[in-house]
Amino acid sequence: MKYISFFALTIVSVFTFASCDEGDIYPSEYDQDGADARIVHLTGTLTGSATLPQGYSLVLAGFEEGADYTALQKNVEIDADGKVDMMLSAKQSLSDFELCVTNSVRKRVATLAAITADGNGETVFDVGSTDVSGLAIVQQAIFTPSCASCHATASGRNANLCLAAGKSESNLIGVTSQRLEGTQRVQPGNPSASAIHQVLENNIPEVAMPHADILDAKKKGDLLELLDAWIKSY
Repeated sequence: MKYISFFALTIVSVFTFASCDEGDIYPSEYDQDGADARIVHLTGTLTGSATLPQGYSLVLAGFEEGADYTALQKNVEIDADGKVDMMLSAKQSLSDFELCVTNSVRKRVATLAAITADGNGETVFDVGSTDVSGLAIVQQAIFTPSCASCHATASGRNANLCLAAGKSESNLIGVTSQRLEGTQRVQPGNPSASAIHQVLENNIPEVAMPHADILDAKKKGDLLELLDAWIKSY
């Protein structure tokens, strides 16, 4: 009897873990036929999706109020012309929806567009023309909120480094660091050897102003992982 029970438990465990691996523990969509379903209709033109860093997903997602993890999400499907036209059904209790990027545990790392859905029926979520490239995501999540206030333009006071939108890539990729001898600001494919990773991770004597506390402490780990994935993509 003990052997039979152990065998049965083993079989149940195998199916349980298989279910988790297939993602069944996460809802991707609510039953559209339900009377209390809320429909979010995403439309727009998205560019740059081919450069999304490995390990991240571009999704249409619903969030509980104040949450960082998605309550439900659906991968965004983009046609050959860059157009997106898709539906997400959700319970009425969800009203906050985003076009966003999530990591492997469905935690939001960057919000590209957001909408609050009110009332019953369908809410059209038109994001227009939106850049969803790896660079745009890192710009939105890291450079613009945390760096660009001091690095809006390049000058002697900020190591001649501009991290404003539209300027950051040409100021980083393969460019020699003016503060850390023998390093590049971003060494393509090598995050740990890149000056920007080193400066944001730890305070370095060669850099006059401490930078390790620039990123939000609660998000720092996630943001550095995003930065590293982006550098690896070059």
